[in-house]
Amino acid sequence: MAYCTSSDIQDLIGEDNLSAWSQLDPDVVTADDTRITRAITWADAFIDARLRGGRYALPITSNAGGVETLVMDCSRRLAAHWLYSSRGTVDNDDQGDRMTEHKDEADDLLDRIVSGQMLLDAPFASNSRSPRAPDVVL
Repeated sequence: MAYCTSSDIQDLIGEDNLSAWSQLDPDVVTADDTRITRAITWADAFIDARLRGGRYALPITSNAGGVETLVMDCSRRLAAHWLYSSRGTVDNDDQGDRMTEHKDEADDLLDRIVSGQMLLDAPFASNSRSPRAPDVVL
């Protein structure tokens, strides 16, 4: 199960950008579903590689079922960045490099998950101890 969908990416960057960035040919205006799927696959593999060996069972799922929300957000940001940057474009203008900021935000969130500063609502790996409150001795 993928951590995000093309609709999740579209919610982040808009339909026109998703279509344009998925194409290597700037004259084609329809979305390339194969490249979108490749971007999602890359993003999910990147997330799994960052979280492998940690406290969560892979692939990450929500305790309620389905995709964990924070992981979905990381996946869509990373996939959008992959689509955008694989075309060889940058958006370093007066408003800043927004797509690199999306990637940096996803990286920062993954760092906080790995370090335990943020905890996911997801099942723990069988070799991981779940976080718990410290023992109090009276």
